[in-house]
Amino acid sequence: MKSCAAQGACHKLLLRWQWGYSRAAKSHAPIPHPGDLPPRMNLTPLGLLLSLCILLSFSGCKTFNKAKFNQGKGVSSDSILPIPLREPRQQLWYGESENGKLAVEAFKAWVSQNAEANFPDGDGVLKVMQQVLDWPEKGITARQWKQITAGLGIKYVVYGEITDFAVERSSKIGILDPHAVVSYWVVNVEQGKIVHQVQDMPVDATRGMETELPLTVLGSDAARLASRRLLAKIGEQIGKDLYGYYSE
Repeated sequence: MKSCAAQGACHKLLLRWQWGYSRAAKSHAPIPHPGDLPPRMNLTPLGLLLSLCILLSFSGCKTFNKAKFNQGKGVSSDSILPIPLREPRQQLWYGESENGKLAVEAFKAWVSQNAEANFPDGDGVLKVMQQVLDWPEKGITARQWKQITAGLGIKYVVYGEITDFAVERSSKIGILDPHAVVSYWVVNVEQGKIVHQVQDMPVDATRGMETELPLTVLGSDAARLASRRLLAKIGEQIGKDLYGYYSE
């Protein structure tokens, strides 16, 4: 799906317009200037279309990258409940990890800005979150997610875990290099089964950062900023996978 298609059609129209003017010039026929035409003639559908095409010719060409979920259709407008990610290495369960909470907030923010967000809310969601937080077992199966969310009127639950999270690497001690490894699963709670899963997804947030400057120079605020950027990147990447996205 490309906005370039409309741009290409406009380009052809502009070429035809130019060709017509060239023929008129060669035959010495008078070529009216748009400013010389009556206002009503300037606002003809063709004139407006040509104006739009000129604007499009200056705009960037964006390509839609299909979702990796649901055969490219993605979540679309279906209701989905995102669960705060857990951090097994830190022994933090769903809802206990601050990083997991912020990553999910970043996911919701990205979806709200770039797709048709449909997240449930209200007392029912709060009760589900509390039930998950108090869960007595080490894991939650797809059928259990179906039972837990019964009555919310949702179609999907997305949950996952952060298995690695750091703002520097062991090979570059003291140098800013935010990176993470994330796994997540999507459950169709109407069917009670996992319909999509991504394991050990690497996430890197070094782009656009002064990574070669040592943390001793950048200070603790830089490390905190890098952490926030990394969490935002995690949410964005999951959003792109599940909804698709436009790229330049």
